Amino acid sequence: MTMQTAYDPHAAYNERIASELEEFFGTESRSLERAEATFTQAKAALLRPDGQAKYVEAEMREREAALLAAFDQSAAWVKAQAEEAIPAAQAELAKLAGADPFDSLKPEDQARAAARREFVKEDAALLPVVQLATQARAALAANDRGLLFLLDRYVGQRIDRDGGRRDPALSAVHGEIVNALADPKAAEKRHKSERKLSMAKLLNGRVDLARRRLDGRHDAMLADMRRRIAL
Repeated sequence: MTMQTAYDPHAAYNERIASELEEFFGTESRSLERAEATFTQAKAALLRPDGQAKYVEAEMREREAALLAAFDQSAAWVKAQAEEAIPAAQAELAKLAGADPFDSLKPEDQARAAARREFVKEDAALLPVVQLATQARAALAANDRGLLFLLDRYVGQRIDRDGGRRDPALSAVHGEIVNALADPKAAEKRHKSERKLSMAKLLNGRVDLARRRLDGRHDAMLADMRRRIAL
């Protein structure tokens, strides 16, 4: 009988984070790990087997400061990559959120839309709902993206104008137009940018945490927290 391993949500979370860091910042993450390991090994080499320092206190401080400076040099590059990626990902998300369907049209469709703009605007405002919905469905059937772009804008304006008197059939066809114009990969692009932004912030924080661990500030903070809890 095969034994099933119990699901560990903490391990699963760590595995996912490691996978996403590798996807977006694999080189940077490994560079940070190597810099930490190099510091830890070099600092350990400053001690004798019995744990006593090999050098007098002043020289130990100098050597440890030199090791920290070497770590900082490596970590600075990692931090720079993370800090550059954060605004870049934010800009990409803003671009996706404010994307104009007109920009996705081919030049010929843009030209057709520009030429028909006033006619479609007038029809969308004045035609009876049944006739306007029929015209919209014909554009959908023909996949006339230039016309669909105009209908999206002006049928949408009519629906907003009609408010509580809006026709369900017109609202339905307008929804189909919106879906027809939507970038099918927009959700995927947005999700990827959100994940990259999250990993960039995480990596940036890990650089700072590593520095605090190596210079003793992290242990000092934990000791202070334990002292406060014990009071």
